[in-house]
Amino acid sequence: MASPWREFGHGMCEMMNSSCCLVLVGDTDVITPLLPAVDAACCSADVVAAFASADGAPPSATHCGALADMPRVLFTSAANQKMVQRCMAVHGRVPFLAVTDMRDDDDAFSFVLDLASDAAAPTAEEDVMAFMIRVGRGAEPRSRQGAPPPPGNAFEPSHGAVLCEARAAVASTFSRLISGDAAPTAARQSGAVCVFWSDRCHCCPGVLMLMEAVVHLIRRVAARHVGHTAAAHACLDFPFLAANIDDNDFTPAEWPVAQREQVVPCVVAYTGPSRTPVVYAGERTPARLAAFVCTHCLPSSDVIACSAFIAEEVARVAAQLSADALMTSIDESSAPYCAAVRAWATMTAAVTADGGDEPLRAAVALEDLHAVLRETRSACLPPLVEEAVRAVLAEGGAAAGRSPTESLPRSRDDDDDGNTNDGGRGASDGKVEKKTRTAPRATEEVSPASPTSTAAAARSPTSLKRQRE
Repeated sequence: MASPWREFGHGMCEMMNSSCCLVLVGDTDVITPLLPAVDAACCSADVVAAFASADGAPPSATHCGALADMPRVLFTSAANQKMVQRCMAVHGRVPFLAVTDMRDDDDAFSFVLDLASDAAAPTAEEDVMAFMIRVGRGAEPRSRQGAPPPPGNAFEPSHGAVLCEARAAVASTFSRLISGDAAPTAARQSGAVCVFWSDRCHCCPGVLMLMEAVVHLIRRVAARHVGHTAAAHACLDFPFLAANIDDNDFTPAEWPVAQREQVVPCVVAYTGPSRTPVVYAGERTPARLAAFVCTHCLPSSDVIACSAFIAEEVARVAAQLSADALMTSIDESSAPYCAAVRAWATMTAAVTADGGDEPLRAAVALEDLHAVLRETRSACLPPLVEEAVRAVLAEGGAAAGRSPTESLPRSRDDDDDGNTNDGGRGASDGKVEKKTRTAPRATEEVSPASPTSTAAAARSPTSLKRQRE
């Protein structure tokens, strides 16, 4: 006889951590009508046979035992839903059904089926049954794990990097942020760009700051050309993301593999509107990165007539900028950086207070955070960019009759494929072995570079590598 469904209580933690469980997460009015469908699927002869066939599987496989023996746990209250997403490191998929295995602290995992919010969905039982059969046969992939989305997708000041242009992407939000689902249709004609980084890579903060300056430059120049046209602004405000690989599972389509290795810091553009990933493999200089971003992220001239002029002006400005100056991270003990950290803490507290039921208060706190971040960043990056932009504008803007690419000679380092090369300065600093569990992860040490070599290494195409199995 199957175990009864029970709402989660803290007294059940030990039980869930020592066995496989069936878990349903969602509001009561959505979950309750689904209970008969789940129970019926679990009793199906096909599902029972699928799990029985896994009896000889090794412990590392998907064998979870008989469904009838699994505790069945509901997470219907708001607090319980939030807690289980954090514990499973699976966010943004409520309502869902899961088979969890928490028996191994170093290899806890789950299989997750997204459920329709419409409890009367006619295919609910069939969907659950097919899911259970896949789990039993070992054909269902483990659910991707990731960190919880930060409030407002804001980038938390980290290791001296303060980003205003970028949004922090996690496993559950990456697809939405990179595709700009919430943006107007016109905006999807632009591409997107993401920097994949690691807490353990000493080069990453500098590259994040460099990309922040490059994107700020492009948006600053673009704003001059588009004026007050909302559609044009939407097209040119392409997504710029920062994704931490230590806390999140990203697919090869999101974080591409080059020669069986995944490298950080890694700059990847996603062409619009197809979102085809293109890995940047050249030397990390302002001019070359700006050209790469303009090529893949700005809409074509058929969509926005001034795209070519924007790219040309950006190239002229970027050629005057120093990579060493732009990739300098902020002193973490400085007053501006400490102010940014305090603003982040204040914003987080405001957003999470009372379960986030005060959207106006949260919006004000988020805007206050960005104001502090802009002020903090302005002490390091924008003056260099703004001075160069003003100099170009004083010269009369884009030079007529010249192709945007004429301002920037290309070399073999500019190839926009996924293959790393030896064109950059510096060497790779270390490798990160791929893990089966992502959140939380133990910190791994990477050999520190000397102060004189950090900037040069950050300009190199490879810095920290994670070997892909």
